[in-house]
Amino acid sequence: MFGMGCRSMLARLGVWAGLLIPLCAGHPAAAMATALSDAFDVRVYDQADGLDYFTVSGLAATPDGLLWMATFRDLARYDGMGFSRVGIELAPEFGRAQVRCTKWGEGGLWLGGGGFVGVFGPGSWRYFGPNEGVPAAMYRELALLPGGEVWAAWESGMIRKRGDRFEGVEPPPGMGGDGCSMAVDEGGRLWCSTRRGLWWREGESWHGESLPEGAKGQGLCGVLAARGGGVWLAMDREVWRWRDGKWDGRRERPEGMREDPVAMLEDSRGGLWVGGWVSGLMRFDPDEIGRAHV
Repeated sequence: MFGMGCRSMLARLGVWAGLLIPLCAGHPAAAMATALSDAFDVRVYDQADGLDYFTVSGLAATPDGLLWMATFRDLARYDGMGFSRVGIELAPEFGRAQVRCTKWGEGGLWLGGGGFVGVFGPGSWRYFGPNEGVPAAMYRELALLPGGEVWAAWESGMIRKRGDRFEGVEPPPGMGGDGCSMAVDEGGRLWCSTRRGLWWREGESWHGESLPEGAKGQGLCGVLAARGGGVWLAMDREVWRWRDGKWDGRRERPEGMREDPVAMLEDSRGGLWVGGWVSGLMRFDPDEIGRAHV
């Protein structure tokens, strides 16, 4: 269970990941956190609360009510009362590797980081490294497909797990060295966005998706599976939804919160949360297209 500081917001919005805003002293998002606290019932957590590092690069909620965080130093866990560092405790491999991304899905809690991909199952930990076909790289994104296929990506490459081993996969043609954001939509289709474009995968081929009018000149900042089908695509200045073969649901990112890589979450009421690496957190109201609440 979450502590009392978060419970009322959970009841109103049905949000997990959007609640946690890790900050250090002087962080650029501190003013944004103050504004959020005034507008919503938000609790801000930082290292003084026991978080081991102020940058959280991955979030995943598990059915037992725990919130897991990948930080630039370790794997952390929040149980509603406080934080604990659990990486080295559960897996000695974390003594030599950073954790950068987390996803909950088939098999348990999947993690990626410095030269490894791994999964926490019921009472067990499995590590995939060089002996299982995992190249030495910093993994920044994971995607879990129906049927148990696991994808992991770093700045310039991708691998996928089939059976007990990982194999290399040709990345989208425009990926370059920009890295990517991945999402699996409700139909089980894998999407990938980079600064340069948006692709979806069918069989063994990538297919480029045309961007909406007005998006020319904008870099792409992230992709998220949308409730009801399709995906959300964050750009430097806007957020759009692709659904049923067309673009709609346009939202404008306000001044001061643009051109920043993002993590996104769509809550149970249709609100879209967009968290930037340095620009803070905002929520778009589903009934007020184009208006941001910050």
